[in-house]
Amino acid sequence: MMLVLPRLPEWWLVSVACMRTGAVMIPGISQLTEKDLKFRLQASRAKAIITSDSLAPRVDAISADCPSLQTKLLVSDSYRPGWMNFRELLWEASTEHNCARTRSQDPVAIYFTSGTTGTPKMVEHTQASYGLGFVASGRYQFQSLRHCVTGGEALTPDVREKWKSQTGLELHEGYGQSETVLICANPKGMKIKSGSMGKASPPYDVQVVDEEGNILPPGEEGNVAIRVRPTRPFCFFTCYLDNPEKTAASEQGDFYITGDRAHMDKDGYFWFMGRNDDVINSSSYRIGPVEVESALAEHPAVLESAVVSSPDPIRGERDTVGRYKHFGVNWTWNWIQKGLLDEDVGGRCRLCHSPCPIKGPFPFADESIVSTPNMVTAGCDLLGIANLRDDKMAFVSELPKTVSGKIQRSKLRRQEWENEKQPQKGLNMYWRRQLQALCILWRSQMSNHTIRIHTRQLASLQWGHQEVPAKFNFATDVIDHWAGMEKAGKRPPGPALWWVSGNGDEVMWNFSQLSELSQQTANVFAGPCGLQRGDRVTVVLSRVPEWWLVILGCMRAGLVFMPGTIQMKAKDILYRLQVSNARAIVAGDEVAEIVDTVAPECPSLKTKLLVSEKSRDGWLDFRTLLWKASTTHCFVETGSQEAAAIYFTSGTSGLPKMAEHSHSSLGLKAKMDAGKWTDLQASDIIWPISDTAWIVNILGSLLEPWTSGACTFIHLLPKFDPVIILKVLSSYPINYMIGAPLVYRMLLLQDLSSYKFPHLKCCFSGGETLLPDTLEKWKIQTGLDILEFYGQTETGLTCRVSKTMKIKPGYLGTAIPHYDVQVIDEKGNVLPPGTEGDVGIRVKPIRPIGIFSGYVDNIEKTEANIRGDFWVLGDRAIKDQDGYFRFMGRTDDIINSSGYRIGPSEVENALMEHPAVVETAVVSSPDPIRGEVVKAFVVLAPHFLSHDPDELTKELQQHVKSVTAPYKYPRKIEFVLDLPKTNTGKVQRAKLRDKEWKKSEQVEV
Repeated sequence: MMLVLPRLPEWWLVSVACMRTGAVMIPGISQLTEKDLKFRLQASRAKAIITSDSLAPRVDAISADCPSLQTKLLVSDSYRPGWMNFRELLWEASTEHNCARTRSQDPVAIYFTSGTTGTPKMVEHTQASYGLGFVASGRYQFQSLRHCVTGGEALTPDVREKWKSQTGLELHEGYGQSETVLICANPKGMKIKSGSMGKASPPYDVQVVDEEGNILPPGEEGNVAIRVRPTRPFCFFTCYLDNPEKTAASEQGDFYITGDRAHMDKDGYFWFMGRNDDVINSSSYRIGPVEVESALAEHPAVLESAVVSSPDPIRGERDTVGRYKHFGVNWTWNWIQKGLLDEDVGGRCRLCHSPCPIKGPFPFADESIVSTPNMVTAGCDLLGIANLRDDKMAFVSELPKTVSGKIQRSKLRRQEWENEKQPQKGLNMYWRRQLQALCILWRSQMSNHTIRIHTRQLASLQWGHQEVPAKFNFATDVIDHWAGMEKAGKRPPGPALWWVSGNGDEVMWNFSQLSELSQQTANVFAGPCGLQRGDRVTVVLSRVPEWWLVILGCMRAGLVFMPGTIQMKAKDILYRLQVSNARAIVAGDEVAEIVDTVAPECPSLKTKLLVSEKSRDGWLDFRTLLWKASTTHCFVETGSQEAAAIYFTSGTSGLPKMAEHSHSSLGLKAKMDAGKWTDLQASDIIWPISDTAWIVNILGSLLEPWTSGACTFIHLLPKFDPVIILKVLSSYPINYMIGAPLVYRMLLLQDLSSYKFPHLKCCFSGGETLLPDTLEKWKIQTGLDILEFYGQTETGLTCRVSKTMKIKPGYLGTAIPHYDVQVIDEKGNVLPPGTEGDVGIRVKPIRPIGIFSGYVDNIEKTEANIRGDFWVLGDRAIKDQDGYFRFMGRTDDIINSSGYRIGPSEVENALMEHPAVVETAVVSSPDPIRGEVVKAFVVLAPHFLSHDPDELTKELQQHVKSVTAPYKYPRKIEFVLDLPKTNTGKVQRAKLRDKEWKKSEQVEV
């Protein structure tokens, strides 16, 4: 059992439990790296490891390379996939145990100890050497603090004297090793000789011996040794596991040689003189020089190095071994000549692609070392070794060696200790500190890679200034606020989320329940899922209650959620997982099988969370984990500008882009919009009918209603059915409804005279243009208005017709108050009322709250949409004298069908995979129900020209449905002999689109 815990109470429980069960414990420090852990687990063939949150990710990274490791126990209040929770198991376990009858010579512990050469050795202790040794020595009896004990390195007389004078307490020194445990001590009642390690501790016979194992007389310096023949002390270690040569080499004559030098006075006190090998003892940490040299050798700048001890006033004076010092030969400073610095990418390192935080020239004592005036040291972990933050380096032209070429560490060590007061050569103090600080900074930045890298990529965008609070989180600042209002009786009783399945199942959660459940969800993400702040989570769920919990849980945990539609196919999901580097996916039965087929191609994907009544291999069960999770979560203080969500949005060309929103552009904007759009009250119930993948869903079902303390009503509605919608409106106390124009057009096809909507006050519509005819018919048959709103994924709610505003059929309404929306020309100049132009939002000099952060990893595309002081939305419009906008069409080829944005390239790429298609162009085509639909003009391959056109149309439509989301398939297909093109061969989609819409107008006439 490998035991790697900080000073937690469980460390002592586990240690005693190992003794009770006869298990062999293998303690380790929490500073172990992945390389250290892997070596220890493999060398010891440990079957189990118990550790805490800080080390668990490192264990997961290497556990696959440790075939003996069967069990991973986590000491934590959270959960982690593949780990058993120690505290939970401990609470459930019986308080009675049949203690194993271990023998004195049975192994009880293995300690890894560093040596002069090679990797650390395994020191095995038995029940006798571990337990009986301390029972026999019996030196310490503390009823209350009367004196202090120290060990691990030599105690200087100055420290002892100061401690005594300032505290009145004695410092009693002890001396020992991993192999021997306690060897010498200054126990209570014994005379203290300042500077000595005390006398031998029974039952040890400790002597100072020469190189042949002969005992030296008092006063002479020699090797500290313990007699092991003819009788081996029972408290002595067993051996170095799997290393009999090393065990034998440590003995001379009748003695075990500890490796330390000392002399013994006539009273039997031992005086430490130093090590007789190259092991470094820094702050009681035994450090083998080879371990550090091997780590340094992995860096491309290092040709060779030697590591020795160096004196330090804090970690040890001359009489002890202090910090270690690195003598590096021919460090390769000429990064540019060696090809490590890429000048073409703005001074980034080709090894790690990191930017240069500091640049030269760097002053060296020896100018011959400098080979370039602008030496760059970026994030290649140049000094990235544990415990290296404050240590020393000297850059030299060569290392002292023997005739056979072996480095003479002892010579360097003597030189270092003899010249400790002389100025250090190599880097001066300022630049050495700069390099060390740089590496510490780099390590801390890499621990939050996603946020840091992404922030830097967006930082260069030419947005205007934006003033927002430093911190904001919708879950804690809004949901928890209303939960408190409920408990104080300041919100009307009623649910915050009311969900119905249509089969009799209902879920009703108030804000207090939402608060607790979302905290449990955040704990599921942080615990069993092992997700960390900034990680990206793909969310592909239908309209199930868990969708809202997952979104709030992501907000609480500082995770970036990425909604997707359940209509996606394998190709869509694969693209999204790969391009976003998603760490987790939350999905339902609809897409779980598809996810499994593409997951092996998504190396970043670590966790799959299933929302289902069933279980599935390789997936964590969300509902089970939610039920077990704590209702209290230590919320993450997210920054207002920190990434909160990524929405995939289609463009004219290429694959969907990732539009990133921050906590302010979503949550703070919702607070600013409150009362200016739907004007909901806490007693109101609103039903938004939208796919969970689109931004209108989070606006209408989460941000807008919950900011006002209102209730969101959700119907599962697995398939669009106008009859079900009408029945629900008649049966439930719904006050407001949000739907795309298609929803109202489909409802108008029914006999509305059969239904009464006693509670419905008003309706809202957005996502596409609402035709005046639809508005008029709905008003006549229901007596209700449809208030139109307009926005985009990138901008959120942009324009609206509020309940207090005049309705102008065919107009989108006016700009939301904090947005300055204008119609502009090609140069970014504002056009006068009545003139058609491009719709733009002013983003300079002040960038309004609500505008997205940018397209992730696509600064060029983001900047291309900024024209002068405006963000260009891609729509054409006219603004009248009253500030109302009339939509005129798109400036690009995007197709908006029933509120779904469809990029023509996505459909064209799908069609081109079919052998019948030589080339194709996809445009919008008018449709009386959906507003517009996808139409494909297709040039056929010669051997398909004779096929039946109707059958081939159906085949191509089915093919598109099979490779991409079904809503994208072309509802119209026209076979042509060629496509109109420019002189450069580019297909003229605009020409085809204009022809298609003109033809429709002629038919209507």
